[in-house]
Amino acid sequence: MKALKIIAFAIAAFFFAAGCARVEEPGGGNMYVITAGLESTRTVLQQDGKKVYWQDGDAICVNGAVSAALSLGEPAPSAEFSFPSPLPEAKNAVYPASAWVSEGQINLPGEQAAGSDASFGQNVVPMVARAESGNSLRFKHIAAVIKVRLKPGATTAPIASVEFSGNNGEQVSGNFGVDYSTGALTATSSADADRKVVVTVRRALASGVSNVFIAVPPGNYAQGFTVKVVDDNGVVMTKRTEGIVLKAGAMYLSPEETFDGDGTIKAFAKEYVKILDIWKNTVGTIDLLKGENYQGGDWNVPGAHYVPSTTTITVGGKTYNTADMLETALRSYLLIRGYNGLDVTNYGPGSIAVLPGGAVGMSDTPVPPTHDYYWGSTPYNEAPGNGGYFRTTEGVSHICGTDVLDNWAMRALNFQKGRSISNMCTYPRAPITAYTGSFCSMRALITFAFFFKYMLDNGYDKGTEVPDSALLPCELFSPAPSSGGDSPNGIWLWSQYMNSVNLDILAGNDIRNIILHEVAFTSHGTSSVLSFIESAHSQGLKVHIWLQCFYSNGSWVNPVDDDNNRYKQEYFDEVIARAVKYAGYGVDGIHLDYIRFGGTAYKHNPSAEITATGAVTEFCRQINVAVKAVNSNIVLSAALMPEPDSEYYYGQDPAQMGQYMDILIPMIYFRTDGYSSGGQTWARNVANHFATKGAPAQVWAGLTTYSGGDNNIVPLSAAQIRSDCEFFAGTKASGVVLFRYGLGGLPDLNGLWNK
Repeated sequence: MKALKIIAFAIAAFFFAAGCARVEEPGGGNMYVITAGLESTRTVLQQDGKKVYWQDGDAICVNGAVSAALSLGEPAPSAEFSFPSPLPEAKNAVYPASAWVSEGQINLPGEQAAGSDASFGQNVVPMVARAESGNSLRFKHIAAVIKVRLKPGATTAPIASVEFSGNNGEQVSGNFGVDYSTGALTATSSADADRKVVVTVRRALASGVSNVFIAVPPGNYAQGFTVKVVDDNGVVMTKRTEGIVLKAGAMYLSPEETFDGDGTIKAFAKEYVKILDIWKNTVGTIDLLKGENYQGGDWNVPGAHYVPSTTTITVGGKTYNTADMLETALRSYLLIRGYNGLDVTNYGPGSIAVLPGGAVGMSDTPVPPTHDYYWGSTPYNEAPGNGGYFRTTEGVSHICGTDVLDNWAMRALNFQKGRSISNMCTYPRAPITAYTGSFCSMRALITFAFFFKYMLDNGYDKGTEVPDSALLPCELFSPAPSSGGDSPNGIWLWSQYMNSVNLDILAGNDIRNIILHEVAFTSHGTSSVLSFIESAHSQGLKVHIWLQCFYSNGSWVNPVDDDNNRYKQEYFDEVIARAVKYAGYGVDGIHLDYIRFGGTAYKHNPSAEITATGAVTEFCRQINVAVKAVNSNIVLSAALMPEPDSEYYYGQDPAQMGQYMDILIPMIYFRTDGYSSGGQTWARNVANHFATKGAPAQVWAGLTTYSGGDNNIVPLSAAQIRSDCEFFAGTKASGVVLFRYGLGGLPDLNGLWNK
């Protein structure tokens, strides 16, 4: 498991000529001077994070002779080091001077000073130099630097120390052999004391991000390394990496980590949710009765996504197998929901008592203990005898609310058969009306991971903060939807056609993305829409919800408050809240229509900072952050006006919108009255323009299923529409979307993109 992703940045290098001279001191003595240059990272890191300089107090050791300490006043990229006696012609040099042990051997201390928030400490980052003759030295870096980035968490005590160690017992401190020409280090110690480096910090974390720098030997850490952060109260946070090669002269940045102790539910949750990536990336044959990779069974499900039973996570030095993970997730869930998750005797709806003090917080509650359950052979037992596939009260599978999770956790927590957690499969009918199907252990393992991901993504600490309206994925065999579904062909669907659209024909014609107008939720009811989505999914179709953004009740909404030089954040929040709600329903995409001005964008630029184009872009950014927090794989698309000067009139800049949208859909309606004069040449140019400028977003060409205008609509035949789609298949566009269902014919688009 990768718990600490490291991003490497080479630190800027400086090259300087060097010279030597004998100078007279005021008292008549001689000092022998070496001018030292810097080949790469040196003693103090400047505020810009790139330039590094010598500083007051630095000293070097050359062939065992220690220089006088520098007195520069200001840090400098080049420095002159003075020696009381002449030096040999061939010179081997070390910084800091204290690192010299003997010829060919240096010491990397096991304890380092923390330095400042912007720089590593003095005498922390070692370097060496070799000169065959003369007194010119160019120092090279012999260590890598790990930059640990921390944000304050539940505890506010100052950070006492940060410790680095290799996961394979590598020597990282103590005495090393050294090659002064290449800077290569050779490990010479197997002592336990030399397997770690400790940086003494002794400062509180800033309100933003605080940095701690650790200098470590370069090399191949084949099993990764561990960073352990300890505060003054003894709270420990441990992060591990996968295998990594650290290079000398490079700085490696950790992600920004919130300081939360290893022993808390929050620390467990942060590791536990990583099984969702394993689930998405692991595919095999599942038998509902026999378990994973069982071939030839009566209840085989090929191509199923699952979490291998051998999966483990490590939190605070404790390794959790799948049985431990599920038990801990269930007990933690009940505790943060306000129930006694430590109860090991009762199960069933309402059987586990409410905590007297109410729900506990993830960040300040210890991880509950496990009780030696084991993961048995049948974690998928959702066979007919157990109630069949899981379905919620709405009759829709793959989503559920906290009422289902509360009920299931209470029933399953302390129920075991031979202590085998795989037999905890239950189907709690009451008190959840119309609940059917089973909720097997593997489904629970995944579903509760989605719950904790929802908590972490939304900054919740107590389970009672999760709104009752939140619907969580409870998928078993399939991962979250991928961008655009299996086919880059779609159709806009007005809500009035939702109950009459022929899904069989759409699927058969490879039109697999339905863009359904959000009015469907009010005109048909949420339950009916969710059932429609379920039916679409059963046909291999994806459903995107179609929102009108800057247009409401028949009028344009100006998203810029011109008088107060700001964007109308309250309106942004209103629209985004709707999108977040739909994302929680398990839809495959959110489609933004009217994400523009009605031709008046040029009138709404009150300042250089607040502009019409900025309003559209900022809305796209905010809705991206909000809905991706609910489902990181949800597809965001936007309808664009086709004119190349759309910024001036409509505020739509495809280059900026393409940073936040997965798909841009320019409405290239070349058969309609407004755009017919341009014909296919114009349409081709528009498709290529948006595909080029809108990257990295995909561009799907929007086209009509009719010709003419609003007052003289002439439906096109399926063959005519197919011909138009083939035309777009010859451009840089990668998909087509038809406007709209209920007008022209439904073309067969199979093989369209194989041309």
